[in-house]
Amino acid sequence: MPRQIVVQSEIDAASLMMRRMRAQRGGAEKIAQALALNLQTVKGWEAVPACHFRRFNAAFGNRLPSTKIVPSPRLQSTERVRRQCLCCGARFVADGRWLRLCKPCRGRC
Repeated sequence: MPRQIVVQSEIDAASLMMRRMRAQRGGAEKIAQALALNLQTVKGWEAVPACHFRRFNAAFGNRLPSTKIVPSPRLQSTERVRRQCLCCGARFVADGRWLRLCKPCRGRC
């Protein structure tokens, strides 16, 4: 079976993933253990060497995990403030800190 061609962009992506893994606590140990190498060897790498690329790719994949944070949907404001209306003086609870008029007075203005 012929060897698969490795593109430089794949090596760059694997090197970026390796640097991020190595920056985490215990990351270098995990890489060394998965590739059956000495820890000091892995700590000296700036990029994944071509001779270890296939094993690194097989052990950890070739895609970075998604860091996209999905915001939680909010149906209403979470902030509730007790206020006194500036127009009529009635006490009310507002859903935001910038509201200074009660609902009836806001409807009139």
